[in-house]
Amino acid sequence: MQGREQGKVKRFYADRGFGFIGRAGKQDVFFHIHDVEPGGAEIREGARVEFEITLDQIGRERASAVELVAVPERGISG
Repeated sequence: MQGREQGKVKRFYADRGFGFIGRAGKQDVFFHIHDVEPGGAEIREGARVEFEITLDQIGRERASAVELVAVPERGISG
């Protein structure tokens, strides 16, 4: 099992319940709102998160156990 990673939410589609986390030097990784730990209700673009990498049914990486580290102020992204 790999250790936890950190990244920043690059895209989040709240109406569809999923998004993508950017990782330094690696491909973006998919996450679903059900993968977000309790207390992550403020997940939005620009939020810093910590997560584990798991594989989906066809072997693609996805983020699981996503925890909010820091939320940007409203209106500020990046």
